[in-house]
This record gives sequence, C-alpha cells and structure tokens, in this order.
Amino acid sequence: MSSLILRIYDFFRNGRRALAFLIPLVLCALFVWSALGLRLDSDIAAFLPYGSSEGDSQSQFVYQNLRKQDKVVGIISLENQPADKYQAI
Repeated sequence: MSSLILRIYDFFRNGRRALAFLIPLVLCALFVWSALGLRLDSDIAAFLPYGSSEGDSQSQFVYQNLRKQDKVVGIISLENQPADKYQAI
C-alpha cells in the first residue's frame, strides 16, 4: 500500500504539480454539481404503496395513525412551587 502512495507521489512530483491541484478541483466541482442536482422530497406518502391489496391497506392504516401521533406533549412541574408561581418566573 505504501508503495502505491509513493508511486502516486512520484508521479505528481515529476513536473505534474499543476495536475495534482487540477484533479481535486475537478472532482470537487463534479461533487458540487451532482449535489446541486439532488431533489429531496420529504413526503413519506410518496413512496408508500397505494392499492387495493391487504398489505397496501395495512400500510395506509399505519401511516394515517402515525400522522396523528406526531405531537409531543411534555408536563413540567416544580416540587417547591411558590404561592404565586407566575411571579417567580
């Protein structure tokens, strides 16, 4: 493995210094271009199966019931509350 790295180093050291900088720049530009082409869709229902079979109706039922439970409720209370708790805040 180290001989491969040394060969690559020697390849770029022998008069190909500009190429050593050009290749990573081109790769970064390619990665940025491909990342900008991504289109993200946050709609989970887009890939759920919709049909008339038993499995499809079960997945629809589960998804509809999960949507109703996406709210989080928290109750916070203090052990030693003053007489007027709003005044302490």
